[in-house]
Amino acid sequence: MRNSLLLLGELSDEDVEWLRQSGERVSISAGGVLIQEGQPITALYLLLDGTLEVRTGTLGQPEQQRTVAHLATGEVIGEMSFVDHRPPSATVIAETDIIVLAVSQEQLLERADTDLAFGKRFYRGLAFCLSNRLRLMNVNSAQSSGGSQPSDITHPDIAANEAAARTRLDSLIASAR
Repeated sequence: MRNSLLLLGELSDEDVEWLRQSGERVSISAGGVLIQEGQPITALYLLLDGTLEVRTGTLGQPEQQRTVAHLATGEVIGEMSFVDHRPPSATVIAETDIIVLAVSQEQLLERADTDLAFGKRFYRGLAFCLSNRLRLMNVNSAQSSGGSQPSDITHPDIAANEAAARTRLDSLIASAR
């Protein structure tokens, strides 16, 4: 499931329009680094086109590096650092040419402080994203150790908002092209 659907399902159309207007479209060629492990970031990213590889252990020896995820169009990136204000724990590399919508953390925080309803919707959406990521990690861990849990987790609260979330995501993606 695209984590952006969890976030965009909580936001209003006006919120998404604000993200579109406030964000900067950034293009990175295949092989380029979007996020470097251990280096602070100043934006929250929404992948509008392309695929990303997420690697951990990039600060150590090459044999310690491990690919932990591949992200496709529609994923939210940088949400952990946004929430806890700590440097990223992984490096995110463009597998293909990518376009992201980069929304500055400062702008997001200011909007959440001045528009409490936006803040509530935004943080609830982020909480769903983080929870979904953790659940998927747990499922993948169980599967790799021989457990038999489903590989796709359906979020119960998104069903009612899924159509609107998909329309919002499609609109953001179309504006990037």
